[in-house]
Amino acid sequence: MKAVLVKTSGEVTAIELPREGAHTTINELVGGWFDCVNDYEMGVTAYVHDEGLLIDLPTNNIMSLLFRRVLAGDAVLVGIADDEGYDTDVASDFMTEHFANMALEASHDLELGLALNNHRESMDFTPVVTEWKD
Repeated sequence: MKAVLVKTSGEVTAIELPREGAHTTINELVGGWFDCVNDYEMGVTAYVHDEGLLIDLPTNNIMSLLFRRVLAGDAVLVGIADDEGYDTDVASDFMTEHFANMALEASHDLELGLALNNHRESMDFTPVVTEWKD
C-alpha cells in the first residue's frame, strides 16, 4: 500500500507498506506503539507514536496543521481503511513534490513552530478524579 512518512524535520518520503504485517513497519517508523488519527473529510489516517506528547517527542508541524491538533513524532500517512479494515493507498496529492516542499517549509517556519509548541505546553494532561453519585 502506498503511504507517506512525514518526519518532524518536515522531510516527506513516499513509502510502500505491506498489506499484511504493516503494523510492524509502522511501529519501526514511528518508534514504538502507535495510535491512529482519522480525518474522514480528507480521507486520510495518520499513525503516530501513542505516547508522543507524553514523552515529549518533537511537534510534527505539518501533521498538526493537517489534523488540526497537536501531533508529536514522525507519522505515517495512509488512506482511510476499506470495508475489510485494511488501510488504502494515500491520496496521490500527498505523494507530490509540492506537498513535500510545503511540509518542509512549514516545519521550518519559526512562528508556526512556536505557536504550536505554546499551545502544546498549555495542554493539561493531569488526570482528574471525580466523585460518582447515584
